[in-house]
Amino acid sequence: MKVIKVLAFFDTAQTGVPVAGTKIYDIPLTGNTLKASQPMEVLQILGQREGAKPSFGNLKPSGAIDAPVTGDLAPLVFTAVMGAPVSTVDFTTDVWAAATLYAVGDVVNHSNGLHSLVCQVAGTSGATEPDLSAYPTAFDGRGLEVTDDTAIWAIAPKKLKYTFKTGSCLPPLTIEIERGDGCAGGAKQYEKYIGLRFGQLPITFAGGDITMLKTSFPVEGSQVDGTLKNPSYASISTIAGVEIINLLSNTYSKDQSVATIDGVTTTALKLTDFGVTVNNNLSSADLIGGNAANVSIGALDVKGNMSGFLANGDVLALEQQLANHSSLRCEFTLGNKSSGDSIKIILPETTGSYPTVTDSLTEDSKFSAEISSSKGGTENTTVYAEVVSSIPYSL
Repeated sequence: MKVIKVLAFFDTAQTGVPVAGTKIYDIPLTGNTLKASQPMEVLQILGQREGAKPSFGNLKPSGAIDAPVTGDLAPLVFTAVMGAPVSTVDFTTDVWAAATLYAVGDVVNHSNGLHSLVCQVAGTSGATEPDLSAYPTAFDGRGLEVTDDTAIWAIAPKKLKYTFKTGSCLPPLTIEIERGDGCAGGAKQYEKYIGLRFGQLPITFAGGDITMLKTSFPVEGSQVDGTLKNPSYASISTIAGVEIINLLSNTYSKDQSVATIDGVTTTALKLTDFGVTVNNNLSSADLIGGNAANVSIGALDVKGNMSGFLANGDVLALEQQLANHSSLRCEFTLGNKSSGDSIKIILPETTGSYPTVTDSLTEDSKFSAEISSSKGGTENTTVYAEVVSSIPYSL
């Protein structure tokens, strides 16, 4: 059997059952190691050849999910890792205008209030706004292109901007995995993991041929359900009144991404690698007398490393900051001009270790340093993120 579909929804009550009106997201994954585990113990009794009947502990989920960082998935990821957004607003107040020159990646709102238009081919708009009357809902027409005199637009649900700030309350997720034999048909198998919280958000920039960004999220959870445990199990997609939203794999391209250290781009700094992990330090403890677990959130910390070639100017200044353990302001912007989606991550206060220099006979000398930041209760050590996406998220 193979994975056919992965569904997820925010489940603050941790029941595993969505109510009518709940938004359920069909999410793209590149890997999955989620599993259900249950300890078993058999006592050997003195004087008896056979042991007693087995005793079983709590059944609970663990593992990780691997996913591409996409414009559709990003709001879910950041909500799960950082908490509910502190604000959600329209990405732009710009509306379509006649006889206007537009560049690739420009985003304007359509007058119908449902859609945004993302410029795919630069050009000048015509005399009348593109007619979208054939698309009566926000997701109708998504990805289709419309010609507007010499400009070409892609239709998208109205773009929203989410702002996140690290907090102590992470909403739990329920994730259902559907497996089946796509060729032969037959019965499907379901596994449902309830009360999941994402433990980490890895952010990595590296040189090389990688063109899209991917990440892995370790999780802690509380309960497990599905066809193995419950033969009469029904998929959450069959519950009346829920809304299934299919998430596209509209990945961010590395060639449209920028990282800056204290306002200087990593290209100018000649960095080869920069990686940090935002870690919530989750822990899970079994509850007595129930098939559940209590998931706690620990102190937030951000740790990683950077390396690059030695050079004059900006790099020397960076190395001196690292050597003196001065605070660095790190920002990462990931973009996708064709979809109009983006992520901006801000680590306002990061401190580096004394840099290590390695010399070589075949290339310029390189430096490397560890970086770290901990939440100390001040705004300077709070992680922020801004996400532009077409997907409406709600808890």
